[in-house]
Order: sequence, then structure tokens, then C-alpha cells
Amino acid sequence: MKKKNWFWLGISVIILLSIGIICWHVVNSRNSYSANTSQVGQVVDRSDSTPTIYLHGWGASGKSTDSMIAYAEQHNHAHKVLTAQVKRDGTIVLRGIWPKGTVHPIIQLVFADNKNGNYYLTRECFTTLSSYCRKNTASSTTIQ
Repeated sequence: MKKKNWFWLGISVIILLSIGIICWHVVNSRNSYSANTSQVGQVVDRSDSTPTIYLHGWGASGKSTDSMIAYAEQHNHAHKVLTAQVKRDGTIVLRGIWPKGTVHPIIQLVFADNKNGNYYLTRECFTTLSSYCRKNTASSTTIQ
């Protein structure tokens, strides 16, 4: 073979090897990627235990979210664990059972004053409910 052919054959082999290495690296990095890792390198996936909060629209009631919750329970293996009712004075009453290890928990948030436009009250309710969820996702909770 001529020197010119050996040169192009060498370049082709280098290019093919480079493409192979890049593909191998991309596949392996996707399989081992994790945004949350513990100190010993174990993957911590909290997406299954993070609750989804269903909130009805302005002027509606809890019945407006019932069909969405039923669909999530049937098709997404979700579980309604709590109903948080916000009274007119802003106090929150929680009802339900939230067992430890519940996968895809759902919390239904219902406002008694469903036409109140005070978004500060809504913000405070979400903040209170969010704090409660952070404290209680690791343990079993029963509320009446």
C-alpha cells in the first residue's frame, strides 16, 4: 500500500475509536448520574415520597380535585394521605393517615373561603403545609 492509503487508514481508525469512546462515556454517564448522592455514594431518590398538593381553583371546592386525585390513584399508583382544610380564620385542619414509606402521597388542600383573593393567606398555608411535610415524611402520621 502506498503511504497515502496508510495515512487515511490510520486517521479513520483514530476517528472510529474516538467516536466509540465518546459513545461509551455518554452511555455510562447517563446510567450513573444522580443529583442526590449520600456520603457513601448511595443514590438517594426522594421523588417517590415527595407529596403532591392538589389545590382547587378560585370559587371551587374540594370536589373539583377529586377526579384528578382518583385518576392519579388509578394510573400513577398515588395515594391520598391527607386533606388539609383551611378555615376562614386561616387555621389548617389536617385529616387522614400518612403511613411511613407511602409512595407518591397526595395532599388535598381545600379552602373554606374559596373566593378569598388574599394571596398572603394562600402563601402562608403553603408554607405551613410545606414545613409540615418536610418534618413528617420520614415517620408515620395519623391526624383526625
